[in-house]
Amino acid sequence: MIQESLPSLLKQPGILGGVGILTGALLFCYWEVLSALVSQWIDNDVYSYAFFIPVISGYMVWLQRERLSELSLEGAPVLGWFVLSSGLAALLVGWAGHLLLVQELSLLLTLSGLALLFWGVQAFHLLRVPIGYLLFMIPVWGFITDPIQMPSRLFSAEVAAAILQAVGLTPHQTGIYIELPNITLEVAPECSGVNYLFAVAAIGVPITLFYLEGWAHRLILLASALAIAMVANGLRIALVGIVAVFQLSADSHGPLHILQGLFVSVVGYVGIFAVLWLLRRRECLASSSS
Repeated sequence: MIQESLPSLLKQPGILGGVGILTGALLFCYWEVLSALVSQWIDNDVYSYAFFIPVISGYMVWLQRERLSELSLEGAPVLGWFVLSSGLAALLVGWAGHLLLVQELSLLLTLSGLALLFWGVQAFHLLRVPIGYLLFMIPVWGFITDPIQMPSRLFSAEVAAAILQAVGLTPHQTGIYIELPNITLEVAPECSGVNYLFAVAAIGVPITLFYLEGWAHRLILLASALAIAMVANGLRIALVGIVAVFQLSADSHGPLHILQGLFVSVVGYVGIFAVLWLLRRRECLASSSS
C-alpha cells in the first residue's frame, strides 16, 4: 500500500513538502560523499568544470518539463525499490570498504531508483540522460586522461610552435619544449589541455543531444568541439611565448596569464557555437526543403 501511494503523493498539494523531505534524506545519506566530490573538484584541475554539471543536469530536466507533464507518472515500485536498494547497498559497501569512487557512483543508482519509484519507467526514460550526465562530475575518467596526457602535450607544443613561427618568431621545438630567444617553454601536464578538453566535452554533449537532430551532426559538433579545444590550447601556449619574447609582462603566471586563458576559452566556445549555428541552419534548410 505504501509503495502504491508514492506516485499519488507527488500529485497532491503537499508535493513540495514531500520533495523537501526526500531531498533532506538524500543529503543526509550523501553529505560526506558530496563534500568529498567538491574537494576533488577543487584539488584536481581536470575536474574544475564539474561545479557546473549539476546545474546543467537540472537545466536538462527543465527542458523535459512539458514532456514529463504529459505522462501519467505512475511509479514502478518493484523496479524502483530494486534499483534504489542497489544504490544504497553500493553506498554502504563503499563506506565499509573506504571506496570513495563506489560511493560516488552509487549516487547515480540511487537517483535512478528514486525516479523509477516515484515517476515510473516512462519518466525515467526522459530523465536517464540528465542522470547519466552527472557521471561527468565524478572523477572516474583517469583511464582516459592519463594515457592522453603526453600526446596532448606534444600536440599543443606543435600547434604553439606553428603559431609562433607564423607570427615571425623562430621557435625550436623538441618534444614538449619550445626554445625561444629569451625563454624555453615547457608544456607541463597542467597545460596539456586535457582539463579544457573534458570541460568542452561536458558542455558539448548536452548541446548535441538537445539542439541537433541527426547523430551525424551530433558527432560532427562534438569532434569539432574537441578539435577546437586542442587548437585553442596551443594558441594559449603561443600567447605565453609571445608575451615572454616581447616582455609584455614581468610575471608569466600573473594576471595576464589568467587573461590569456580566459581569452582562449572565449575563442574556443565561440568556435563551438559557430559550428552549432551552421549545423542547425543546415538542419533547418533540410527540413524546409522537404
